[in-house]
Amino acid sequence: MGLQIPPDFDWQFYLYNNPDLVEAGIESKSAAEEHYLAYGFAEGRLYKALEPVKFPELVAIYQRVLDFREDQFEIITNHRLENAQVSVIITLFNYEDFIETCIESVLANDFENLEIVVVNDASTDQSLRRAAQFLERDCNLTIIDKKVNTGLVHSRNMGIDICVGTYVFILDADNSIYPDCLESHYSKMQEDDFSACYGVIDCYDEDNNFVKQLSADPFDEKRLRKGNYIDAMAMFDKKKLLAIGKYDEGLIQYGIGWEDYELWLRIAKESLKVGFIKKSLCRYLVKSDSMLQKTNKYYFKNLEYYLYGLKK
Repeated sequence: MGLQIPPDFDWQFYLYNNPDLVEAGIESKSAAEEHYLAYGFAEGRLYKALEPVKFPELVAIYQRVLDFREDQFEIITNHRLENAQVSVIITLFNYEDFIETCIESVLANDFENLEIVVVNDASTDQSLRRAAQFLERDCNLTIIDKKVNTGLVHSRNMGIDICVGTYVFILDADNSIYPDCLESHYSKMQEDDFSACYGVIDCYDEDNNFVKQLSADPFDEKRLRKGNYIDAMAMFDKKKLLAIGKYDEGLIQYGIGWEDYELWLRIAKESLKVGFIKKSLCRYLVKSDSMLQKTNKYYFKNLEYYLYGLKK
């Protein structure tokens, strides 16, 4: 008895995961099965979407998200605006060496009606104290001080929920922005019915050596479906971001860093307009001691496949 088609063979995924076959004219179930029998098995081609692997330590963080209560955070502020044109959401966890530079870079932007929201994710170092020093400055600063660590994505979503800006700009505490960043993003958002926009990000190592650029090309759905090339540092229309569900907090169970990619994929799926600014506007620190990303190498294909409705 020769090679048989696996009972769980998903011919749509087989073609989706192997675009060269579609380019070669293979488009039907029978053709996909025939190719797998003749070549795919021997070549080790993936024929079904895999269940993503959950990491126990990350599942534990997600459980803290699910269990999070209102008495587990405090809002500290020097002045709450009733509204703002832009709210900069800064997520902070044990970045005492970076948070001051990050906030200073935001304040260096000559932008009126600006709100800064720092979400402290239960830092154990001096991060909170150093951020709180800016409450004495002439700026609109709100600190969300969480008593329980629930991860980056939950922190971002808390900031988005609590902020008052028409637009939100996402910024992690170890990164910074250039003086014209906010005005450039805000102006781009005014040009069209954009749901989001982003500019080029310069990446430097800890010795201040230029490494590469991120977010350096226009928004392209086809390219995005091959892999992410856009960072989280971007501006979003808050109402539209809320309407599509913000960041997916459950993805932390499967690895670190998928949430940005999933959000951009979802934006593409919803055919929302995204603007691109061909100009360096942000600075990203590439740290030598960065935590290795926990990931399933096939997970990004699963994200694309399920998100685009090819499988229920």
